[in-house]
Amino acid sequence: MPVKAISKQQALDTKRPVLYITERCVFILTDQGLKLTEVAPGIDIEKDILAHMEFEPIVADNVKAMDTRLFSKTAMGLANDILYNFQKIPRKKGKPMTLNNKNTLSNQIINKALDFGACLAGIANIAELKKSPSHLISEKMEEFLGVGTKQVKGKKQGEVHWPDNANSAIVIAVEHPLGAPDMDWWIKGLKGGTKGNAKLISVFSKLADWLETEKKIPYVKLAYHIEHGGVFMKDAAVLGGLGCIGKNNLLVTPQFGSRIRLRVMLLDKDLSSTGILDFDPCNNCKEYCRQKCPQKAFDEKVYFPEEYKLGELPGRTGKYSRIKCNIQMKKNTENGKDVDFEIAGSDKKGLEIRYCRICELVCPVGKSS
Repeated sequence: MPVKAISKQQALDTKRPVLYITERCVFILTDQGLKLTEVAPGIDIEKDILAHMEFEPIVADNVKAMDTRLFSKTAMGLANDILYNFQKIPRKKGKPMTLNNKNTLSNQIINKALDFGACLAGIANIAELKKSPSHLISEKMEEFLGVGTKQVKGKKQGEVHWPDNANSAIVIAVEHPLGAPDMDWWIKGLKGGTKGNAKLISVFSKLADWLETEKKIPYVKLAYHIEHGGVFMKDAAVLGGLGCIGKNNLLVTPQFGSRIRLRVMLLDKDLSSTGILDFDPCNNCKEYCRQKCPQKAFDEKVYFPEEYKLGELPGRTGKYSRIKCNIQMKKNTENGKDVDFEIAGSDKKGLEIRYCRICELVCPVGKSS
């Protein structure tokens, strides 16, 4: 029987993806050698794989669990996976948008957001956003009430409610520079809570007016909290090409590191995602964010692929405790102080809280820009 072989060098030269799939794990071919990227359920990487190899492969930071359906005797149901998005996309009347028209419109929206004051902007397709890690894991996690969460009667925590006319999302980011820490200070009574959030609201207000008057595109402005109708903005930002999720469990951007804040607006227009960046500064980094956390929130693995059936977990590998993080946030709240500020020409007094930002401020990414 003829054997078809592939040249390793030819595959690398042509950037052709090469996978080595076994009953225990999956490797991919890289410039540095084989990289272990997936393992079968119940397999111990050290004992069941590495101990039986004659060389040491690269082990990915976020090793995923292989799809459990691969080991089942029943049909995998791939047809449902493939057809799902096509069945959910609304059929539109009139002249369909061509790919070129979609790209042109997306670029116009992104450029207009930048013109209005956003530092970064991108598009996320809703069908893809619904399948992003945070949206898949949120409802499986134990309910948690802490700083940054809300309890709303009749709504389950972490459950996202998608408007019927939501087909894509515009995500924007505003930089919170090292030299302007007050952009992140929370003041009760100030519109938006912080100066940075007030800027985000201003940008989206201008963008919404432009979408309505110039483009006649229906939109939905979202609340910040999931329980009030928001979405997971970091995932939208990744699909929108703004950056990647870092080991500090925050979005990391090439230009500003994690020193940004996000906002998302939904559009009644089926636009493609800008696309995920080929960018991962956290791979083999020195983990300053994890070392400097005052509450040791990144010291222990809390989430496991076997439990959530996901390879991408909070803190990338599951090493992130929101309970410990919340302890620090509560301390910051308790240390808040009353300050004077001006709003609508009147002097006001409000509680100012300076929340911990150590895990983002120690990250060296973007500091040279």
